[in-house]
Amino acid sequence: MQVSSQTVEMNNTVMAGLDVTAHNNSALNTATFTNFSLGFVPVHVTINATNVINTVPPDAFGIFMAVWDTWTSTTPAQLEQAGVTAMRYPGGSYADNYSTGTDGYECDYAVPYPYTNYPRYANALLSPAAYGQAVKAFSTAMKAVDPTIKVGAFSSTPPGDYSWDYISGVNNGQHWTPLVLAQCGSNIDFVIVHWYPNFSDNLGVDLLSEAGSVIPVMINGTGPYPHTGTISGLEDWITNYCPNPANVQICVTEFGADNYPYLVAGTNGMPILGPVEALFAADCWSTWLNYPAFANADWLDFDGNSFLGDGNGPVVCAMQMLRHLCSPGDAIVQATSDTSNLRAQGVAQQDGNLGILLINESINSSQTVQVAVSNVNLNTTGTLYQFGTNNWTSTNEVPATGPGSNSISSLGSTFSVTLPAYTMDVLVIPIVSNTPPALAAISNYTVNVGQTVAFTASATDSNQPPPKLTFSLLSAPTNATLNTNSGAFSFRPLVSQANTTNPITLEVTDSENPPLSATRSFTVTVNPLTLPQVSSVGWSNGQFVLQVSGQSGPDYGIQISTNLTQWSMVFATNSPAMPFIWQAVAATNAADFYRVVDGPPLP
Repeated sequence: MQVSSQTVEMNNTVMAGLDVTAHNNSALNTATFTNFSLGFVPVHVTINATNVINTVPPDAFGIFMAVWDTWTSTTPAQLEQAGVTAMRYPGGSYADNYSTGTDGYECDYAVPYPYTNYPRYANALLSPAAYGQAVKAFSTAMKAVDPTIKVGAFSSTPPGDYSWDYISGVNNGQHWTPLVLAQCGSNIDFVIVHWYPNFSDNLGVDLLSEAGSVIPVMINGTGPYPHTGTISGLEDWITNYCPNPANVQICVTEFGADNYPYLVAGTNGMPILGPVEALFAADCWSTWLNYPAFANADWLDFDGNSFLGDGNGPVVCAMQMLRHLCSPGDAIVQATSDTSNLRAQGVAQQDGNLGILLINESINSSQTVQVAVSNVNLNTTGTLYQFGTNNWTSTNEVPATGPGSNSISSLGSTFSVTLPAYTMDVLVIPIVSNTPPALAAISNYTVNVGQTVAFTASATDSNQPPPKLTFSLLSAPTNATLNTNSGAFSFRPLVSQANTTNPITLEVTDSENPPLSATRSFTVTVNPLTLPQVSSVGWSNGQFVLQVSGQSGPDYGIQISTNLTQWSMVFATNSPAMPFIWQAVAATNAADFYRVVDGPPLP
C-alpha cells in the first residue's frame, strides 16, 4: 500500500531518512519499510533544429548609456568585447522632453511651467492623443529629410504597466498605447517599452520566473484574440492600429532587475545579486529573440556594477554567453523544456553549428537535463561555455571570473548535461553534414540455371551517430530477394530465365533527415540451358539403372510413365554433381518409360 509520495526541490547535498517510534519509551520498536526509493526526475529539453521561429536581429543586444555615464578611450573596445550591438543615448528624458504630466520629471512646454500655476496632471494638452499627434508630426518632418530614418512611439508595457494609463474620471477604461497609436500608427517603425518587473522575494526566485511567464504575454497578450484592456499584448495594439503591422518592431529601450524588493548580495555565503542579474538578462534577451517583432533590448545601465561600472559585471558576462549562442542573422529554432525553472533556447548558427542555451533558475539544486535534438545530425564533441555561482568567490555583485569554456564529449543528437544551481550553459555543437551512405561495388555474374547468386551488400555511413541503413531492390527479376536490414541478396535463375541477361539495381538509404541514398547496379547473365542426356542405361543387381549427364546447376527430376502421356515424378534432386546415377525401385509394370526434366522449378 502506498502511504504517500512527495516531489521536493533540494540542495546539492541531500540526506534522507525515515523516522519510527514505539510511542513508549520503555519499548523497543522494530519496523520494516519496503518499496521506498529516492531518486531524481531529469529535465527533458527538445529542440527541432529545422523549425525556424525567428532570425536574430542586428541590434538585439543593447546597452542604455546616459549623458552622466563615464566614457573613455577604452569604452568602444569594452562594448565590442562585451558583445554590444546597439547603444541607447543619451537616455531617458534627455532624449525626449515629453511628460505624462504625472510628476513633472520631464519637460513638455505644451503646458507652461511651473506646474503649481499650470496644472499638468490629466491636462488634455499632455494627453496620449496629443503625444501621438506630436509623434506623427515629428515622423513626417524627419522622413521628409531622410526617408530611411526610423521613428518610434512610447508604449505602456503589458501586462502589468497600466498604472499611468488609467486616470480616474478622465480616461476611464482607456489605455495609453491605443490612444497614441490611433494618431501615429501609420507613421512609426517601432514601439518603445521599458520593463522593470515586480517580484516578491529578494533571492531572485520570483524574478527569474518573469521572463518565461510575462514576456510571452507582453508580446502576444492572453486568451483568445482580439484582446482588450489588460489582456492585450504589444502585437495586439500594433495589429489593431498600424496599417503595416509586419513592419512595426518592438524596442525595449530599458530593462533591469533592480525593482523593490531589492536583491540581496548573497545568503549563507552563496552569491545572489550577480548570478540572478546574469540569468535574468540572458533569459530576457533569449526569450525576446523568439518573437519576429522584437528588434532591441537595452540593459540599464552602462556605468552600473551590473555592466561595466567595476569591471566585467554579471550582465556583461551574460551578454558574452549569448554571443556564443548566437550572432545577428542566426536562426532561432524551436526549443521546449518540461520544467519551468530550466529554460532552454536553440540556435542554428550560420557557421554550421547548433547553439543551445540552458539556464538553471533553481536556487537550491543542480538539474540534470536530457537533450533531444531532431532533424539534424550533431557531432559527438563540442564546446561548453558555463557561467554561474561558481564564477563568484564572494557575494560581490561583480564575478571573480568570466565565462569558462572547455571541450565536451558524449554529445550527438541526444545527450545529458548537469547544471549547478543558478548557472547557465551554452553548448556549441557542430552540425555534421548529412553525407550519403557508400555502397561497395558489386561484380557482374554469369551462372547456369539453378546456380544461386548470393552475397551481402557492403554499405558504410560516416554520419555520427551512425544512422540506420535500409536496403531495397530498385530493379531485379521477380524471384530475386534482398533482406532490407542486412543487405543479403539472393537470386537463383529459373529454367525460363536461361539465356538472359538480368540488370539488377540495389539501393541503400540512411535514416537521416533528409534521407540520402546510394545505388549499385550489376548484371546476372544466365547461360543457355543444355538439355540433359541419359548417357547410359543398364541393370545392376536386377535393378534398372540409368546415368544422367548435363549442366551443373539445374535441378533434375526423373519421371515415369506407362503410356507416354501421363507422367509422375519418382525422383528429384537439387543441383547434383554431374553426372549422377539413378536406380529404379522394383518394377511392377510390364513396361515403364522414363524421362529426365530440368528445374527449377520442378513439378
